[in-house]
Amino acid sequence: MEIKEVKFTKMIYMDRKEFIKAMTALGIVAVLPRDVVHAQAITNKTTNNKAMQRADSTIQQILSYGMHAPSSHNTQPWKVKLEGNRLKVFGDFERRLRIVDPNNREFLLSISAFIETIDLAAVAMGNQLKIEPFLDSISADKELFSVEVKGSNLSSTNATLSLIENRFTDRKNYNFGEITDKHISNLQDLDRENVHYFSSNSPSGKLISELQIEAFTKQSNDKSKQLELSDWLRFDKDQKEKLGDGLFPEMLGLNGLPKFVWYSFFNKKSAVGSSFINQGIKSAVEQIKHTSGFLVITSNSRESISIYESGRLYQKTLLKCTELSIRNHTISQILEEVPMKDQIGDNLELKKPIQFIIRLGYSNQNGYGKHIRRSSNSIIT
Repeated sequence: MEIKEVKFTKMIYMDRKEFIKAMTALGIVAVLPRDVVHAQAITNKTTNNKAMQRADSTIQQILSYGMHAPSSHNTQPWKVKLEGNRLKVFGDFERRLRIVDPNNREFLLSISAFIETIDLAAVAMGNQLKIEPFLDSISADKELFSVEVKGSNLSSTNATLSLIENRFTDRKNYNFGEITDKHISNLQDLDRENVHYFSSNSPSGKLISELQIEAFTKQSNDKSKQLELSDWLRFDKDQKEKLGDGLFPEMLGLNGLPKFVWYSFFNKKSAVGSSFINQGIKSAVEQIKHTSGFLVITSNSRESISIYESGRLYQKTLLKCTELSIRNHTISQILEEVPMKDQIGDNLELKKPIQFIIRLGYSNQNGYGKHIRRSSNSIIT
């Protein structure tokens, strides 16, 4: 059925179910994926001001840039204790994803991306960090990293800081066409042994596409996993300022009518409804169709120290994509769902554990959306 025109004023008086059906038919309703887009810090009104007063301006700035690090569902699962010029970094277990990440793999990867971000920011500001990991075990209230801030006479650079601020995840459809050989080489130069590229038109690329759709569909229809996702979907405008975490429509550049629909007609219950889920699957299929290729990041082993190194490499890779104007979107379901996560490594003939799969492409669209972030004050205990 062709819909030539929709009268907005008439929609306002529709029954709620009919309104949502109409929006679904127009392709407006979509499930928000996991990580976040371009950058803007959010002021948290429940900040521990006394703790922040103990941090000098350099540490404040370093932590502020650290808040731009990517994390699953935008959980920002890190917290910091200040001891002079030393930071003790912990995992915030209240922010872990128990259902989709029972072994804390993504939890550690997110915190590791945070460590990489503050390290890059410190160097860019003319400082150095001495980082010591304690990854023999991961548990609540256990220090995972000791970070010492050391002053130096290094010159500062705004280029890296700009990349940190402007990195964003683009979940929209990309242009058709291949990633250039030069750009692929630039990305693989970060770590030739652990950064792999597969064109969407190659047999390996087609396999990744098929398994990702299969995994996305399976996870979307798993009520416990969809409920966990709904805990991080924000349907109240006021939560943006209050919480500064989770997933908001603005992160995907939803404005105007789609944004109105989200805030006016959706809630946590909607996120497990069939219309919401089915439209999300349709969007995922279109995303995969409009993908040039996949970047796969492996680790040297399954040990925590190797996972930590992969988390740091991941953030380096995203920043390099930002520098090269390559749009990127990390797809995680394929590494969370059985049997897909067990099949993918063998089928790609990779001998090392896969930690990330990232869809890549170019786009003529301008950047959109923004990061929703807690203030750096809020992570200090």
